[in-house]
Amino acid sequence: MWRNFFINKIIIIPLVLVIFALSIPFKAEAGPGLPFGGQILSVIPCLCSANLLITMRPIGPLSPPQVIFGPSSILFPFYQLWRPGAYLLGNYGPPVPCVVFAIICVPISVAPLILMTGTSM
Repeated sequence: MWRNFFINKIIIIPLVLVIFALSIPFKAEAGPGLPFGGQILSVIPCLCSANLLITMRPIGPLSPPQVIFGPSSILFPFYQLWRPGAYLLGNYGPPVPCVVFAIICVPISVAPLILMTGTSM
């Protein structure tokens, strides 16, 4: 009787632990965002919200006409965010406000936040 009890414990406990360990996800990942691209037309610094409002000529029907480059955005070479005429290509995420200072801080636009982008020369 004791022999069966110990054999059952030796088999069942490791089996339960293996099933539990395999049911835990190894890594959680969110989607990379939606793609966008276009030519930069103007760049407005949003001083109160510490980001840049970029107006662009979108390429394709799904690209937004304005995007916001924030402190959490990743910029790849050639780092030409300030130059009108350069092209952007990247991914964007949720919308964020662009807040500028005019006596008090006033939101002037809400646009998608750039998650990562690269520019042309």
